[in-house]
Amino acid sequence: MKRKALLTLSSLSFLLLACGGEPAPSSSSSASSADSSKEESSSTPTSSSEQSSSSSEASSSSASSSASSTSKPPSKDGTYDFYCINDFHGSIVEQGSGSYYEAGIAKYFGKLKALKAADPEHNIILSAGDMFQGSLESNSNYGKLIMEAMNETGFDAMTVGNHEFDYGQQKLLDNINRADFPVLGGNIVKHDTDIPWNQAIKTSTILQRGGNKIGVVGMIGYGQTTSISSPYVQDIDFKNPTPLAKAEAKRLREEEGCNLVIYVIHDDMNACYTGVADKAYFDGVFCGHKHTLNDEVVFGVPFVQSYCNGEAISHFKITITDGTAVCTEHGIIQSDSAWEEDPEIAAIRDSYIEDPAFKAKAARVAGTVDGTLYAKEGVSNLGVKAIYEKYHALHPEVVCAIENGQRANLRGTITYHDIYKATPFMNKIVIAKVKGSEIWKQASYSGMSCYHGSNQINNSNDLYTVACIDYVLYHQNESKIYNYFSSLNTNFDSKIVADYEDFPFDITFDYVKNDLGGAVTASDFLNSSPGFGSL
Repeated sequence: MKRKALLTLSSLSFLLLACGGEPAPSSSSSASSADSSKEESSSTPTSSSEQSSSSSEASSSSASSSASSTSKPPSKDGTYDFYCINDFHGSIVEQGSGSYYEAGIAKYFGKLKALKAADPEHNIILSAGDMFQGSLESNSNYGKLIMEAMNETGFDAMTVGNHEFDYGQQKLLDNINRADFPVLGGNIVKHDTDIPWNQAIKTSTILQRGGNKIGVVGMIGYGQTTSISSPYVQDIDFKNPTPLAKAEAKRLREEEGCNLVIYVIHDDMNACYTGVADKAYFDGVFCGHKHTLNDEVVFGVPFVQSYCNGEAISHFKITITDGTAVCTEHGIIQSDSAWEEDPEIAAIRDSYIEDPAFKAKAARVAGTVDGTLYAKEGVSNLGVKAIYEKYHALHPEVVCAIENGQRANLRGTITYHDIYKATPFMNKIVIAKVKGSEIWKQASYSGMSCYHGSNQINNSNDLYTVACIDYVLYHQNESKIYNYFSSLNTNFDSKIVADYEDFPFDITFDYVKNDLGGAVTASDFLNSSPGFGSL
């Protein structure tokens, strides 16, 4: 069944008023190829005090803005096709069929490369973030494979997503240094300041294409540090992107003479369209983060997001006529198994995943399952019980294990690669003493999995020892306050018993192979099975 965009009631009514009709069908276009030199520049982030803006400021006619408007070069008539991908999550290998299909990097990036080659002056390739984290093929080289393939494809810019931080700050900076294109994130600042986090990340870039200047602004969603393991972002904040993005758009138009400005944000349309759906600032917006479909035009501004994992490509067409820019097409291009693999991108892929050592590791068999372990129940319960059994043996005082849900089902023969795809995140295990009430609360959430065996937690204020993945245990709000286990905000060091450089995918593999003897009974890992769920 085809998935549909998730819109709030308020945003839906807003869209109906703004659009007055159905979205135009999506399509890709091809124009005559043009060869000319390209000059591009990028802007580093500026402080929020320098970037505060409003709609009234955008229409004001101060002496400085009048001067810049006077010097702005005239636009050249033309049509531009913008293509964007979001939340690729390391989906390097082609898989799936029918209603769900992931194209794999050689076909998916190959399609983008071909689109750009068809008319490099008018076809622009962008990314809305979360490119690396999510598969053994990508995580084993910390995203280097994907960055090399992006360079070969000819991406024009990429916005940072929250999962770009999952390998740690230095690994992200290493990938940025590998990029042949600007990496954007204008609202990433040092904690409690307006100072840009790192000069390697820009607020915007300017593309000189087809006789026009095209500005691309990139931001990450407000507060998405809460979607990253907190030790990796203790010194970083993601500020409210809207005023910063609008101010940068205004600067690009008035000071840099940009004829088009495109916004690429790692956030869903419903979280970002207020204040952004204004052609005084943006001609089009690409979204991400929520793995859903956005395909709407609000006050003339298209907003597009195309699911995740290489399922589709976001697209809109902007036509400039007599200085007026209009969105003439918008939608998604569904990935197609008939697309051809690009040989250069395939060679990059194979140089990593055809390595004999990698292939041998991925193909190791843990065992078999007698039915289906579904991601959000069976796989999660299998994983959390594996954590409990390992660390309860090391720390008999551990009363339960807690982790959040997983991302893929397991059926039949279970390989290391299968477990990794179902449990892709490189979370570490922490043993800690926390309040009973906090354990009750976390264990009751539908997005969490808990295994406690026959142990009981009887007192809300007493401390109990848990084995927990670091993302959940160390979860903080935007103010860097522990909010899942708030007892850690006092006497932190005394409550951390131990931390281990062990990952859930390895723990699960060893548990299936060794503890279960390679035979998994799916019914043993339902939410209704003994030992799982709330205490």
